Amino acid sequence: MIEWMGFGLAERDAPQRYMATAVVLLIALVCVPSFVLMVYFWPFWIAFPAGLTVMAIGVGVSIFVVDRIVGKKVKPPHDRFGDE
Repeated sequence: MIEWMGFGLAERDAPQRYMATAVVLLIALVCVPSFVLMVYFWPFWIAFPAGLTVMAIGVGVSIFVVDRIVGKKVKPPHDRFGDE
């Protein structure tokens, strides 16, 4: 009934997903405390743009690394009765 959402798919890429999650958490553990330390030690008008830049770089790096780890997406099951 809900196979179109991906729930009926086999667990084929579980190790890659776990590694990608670990990479995202490590990057977040670097970016968020650095943003907090910038706000604490620098004036707000310098720390806020610098912190947002660090967060944006962290998001970009995590997207790039996760894309390299995961590779291609899992294909949904073929619908015999759908489009031809």
